[in-house]
Amino acid sequence: MACKAIFLYWWDKWLIGLDIKNVANVEISTLLSGAVEVMYYLTQYGKVEIALKTENLIRETLEGLLATAIEKICVLGVEDAEADIKQIREMYEELVQFWDLDERLVDEFDMEVGSIGTE
Repeated sequence: MACKAIFLYWWDKWLIGLDIKNVANVEISTLLSGAVEVMYYLTQYGKVEIALKTENLIRETLEGLLATAIEKICVLGVEDAEADIKQIREMYEELVQFWDLDERLVDEFDMEVGSIGTE
């Protein structure tokens, strides 16, 4: 039960209106099988509403990648962070393309990261 409660607490960013007493009957294997299945299973029985849609989660991920790139430059310096920034940018671009988001997000990433290197 404690393991389920901890796992469900982690999912709190994904779910709102969680009725923990009713959800406690969900098997842990069901919970571990993936976010989409968990959300479907729980919503099927009227226990939750989805708080964050996939696009919002991806946008938060992009914000985290941008923050990481900026922090790498600040901590390591432009030259030492160059390889890391390249990897982060590739992942950023891949997410934007895969999720069919506005391509201008990649340009904004380049401007933000580039402006840090010139300060």
